[in-house]
This record gives sequence, C-alpha cells and structure tokens, in this order.
Amino acid sequence: MLPKPGVYYFPWEVSAGHVPDGGTLRTFEGRSLVKARVLTCVEGMNLLLLEQAIREQRLYQQDRESSQQKMAAPGRHPPPPAPGPKPIGDAEHETSP
Repeated sequence: MLPKPGVYYFPWEVSAGHVPDGGTLRTFEGRSLVKARVLTCVEGMNLLLLEQAIREQRLYQQDRESSQQKMAAPGRHPPPPAPGPKPIGDAEHETSP
C-alpha cells in the first residue's frame, strides 16, 4: 500500500502552529524533518508560484478524496467498463464465400 501523499505547508502555516512543535514534515527525498522554530528566507524562491502550487495540490487532493468517498458509499457500484473497439477479424466484418 502506498503512503499518504505528502502535505505541503506554507511557511506561515508552519510558524502559525498548524504543525505541532516536534512534529515531522515530509521532504522530497522521503526523509522526515523536525519542525524548526526559525524559518529562513530562501533566495530566488518565487512565493507566488509556491502558493499557487500548494493551492492546486490541496484542491486536487480534496477532489480526489471526495470522489473516493462517493465511490465507497454503500450500495454504490463502479460503472461498467465502456465497450472497446471490435477486433478486425470479427464475424460482422467477415464475408461468406
């Protein structure tokens, strides 16, 4: 089973207490990182793009969770698969001699 997707936090969310002191944050390499009390400035980071990426990720995760909950609702069955293309040697396409 795959681990839960990583959750990204805005810098001000980390410092505002959304992540408890001593909590861990997932990094790109999969290693855990203990939350620091001091946040340093990263030169060259475009914070507007970072905010947009995090918002899009959160929206995607919310949509995915809601669709999974709808599919897991009692009495709900997945839709049947759509019919695929017929093979070339099908009886409808064959001509009798």
